[in-house]
Amino acid sequence: MRLKAVIYLGLFFMFASPIFAVEFGPNCNFVQDTSFGSRGVLDAQTSIRSISVDSDGNIYVAGANLDDSKNWIRKFDSQGQPIGVISSINNNGGVIDLTAGYVSSASVDKDDNLWIAFVDYDYPDYVGAKNRVYKISPDNTFLLELPAENVLTSEGIFVDKVNNWVYAYDRGGDRVRVFNSEGSFLGAISGFENFHPEDVYVSSSGDVYVSLNDPND
Repeated sequence: MRLKAVIYLGLFFMFASPIFAVEFGPNCNFVQDTSFGSRGVLDAQTSIRSISVDSDGNIYVAGANLDDSKNWIRKFDSQGQPIGVISSINNNGGVIDLTAGYVSSASVDKDDNLWIAFVDYDYPDYVGAKNRVYKISPDNTFLLELPAENVLTSEGIFVDKVNNWVYAYDRGGDRVRVFNSEGSFLGAISGFENFHPEDVYVSSSGDVYVSLNDPND
């Protein structure tokens, strides 16, 4: 099994030119790196928020254009060549427009379905913006949405490859909510005291790692 890590050069959420996907072997030996910005697809006007990899090695990068604030998820092959862009979701003949809000995170599950954390600005006003978490199939078909009451403040997600559980975390809150692949709420991880979850990772052995931020620092 290979471990993929990502190095962001520049200021996160502000500038990301270029970004590099760095691949390591099981003993943390260097395998290869891939520069995306050098291909002209992601440049200095791009905000990078998350990255995830499917079973075929395709890479999903969630971000936005800084000049027009349009949100998207870009898909690349394992060598960094662009495959396509997900800017909307097919939903029973209708469309969920991802450019109308804020794509804060995206994560691929073990079945190659894509989970998207999305802040919906198409609401009465910005103050009433809703956080949503969508699950879509590999062909971009809507599958489900997590219950709104459980993800009201969730801005990030991670799906483990062991249980196919979804971890939704609130970067401004104090807990990580856990769901199964069918969207049922399983419980929450809390006890972070005054720290806020910034990111979540689950290893192949099922260990959960939570990156915390001190809001007062």
